[in-house]
Amino acid sequence: AREPAEPPKEQKPQITHEEMEEAAAAVADALGFAREEIIAIGDGLNDLDMIEAAGMGVAMGNAHPRVLAAADYVTKTNDEDGLAYMIEELILR
Repeated sequence: AREPAEPPKEQKPQITHEEMEEAAAAVADALGFAREEIIAIGDGLNDLDMIEAAGMGVAMGNAHPRVLAAADYVTKTNDEDGLAYMIEELILR
């Protein structure tokens, strides 16, 4: 007997660096912010363009080495509540 075919795997859309910069500018304009006022935070290669396009790119402490190198600021790891730490250190002070 023939096995049923597997359904096609869902493909995530790929966004170019230029598209990410345009999206960051559009969000900033819509909310009345300068692009330089946007903070992006991430840890994986899929976050790299976002971190580079933002006014301040933040890498989690456990981020991929390329993300760490591109970031303006490195916070604590995911397990150490790096997002909360970054907010306390950069925004609430």
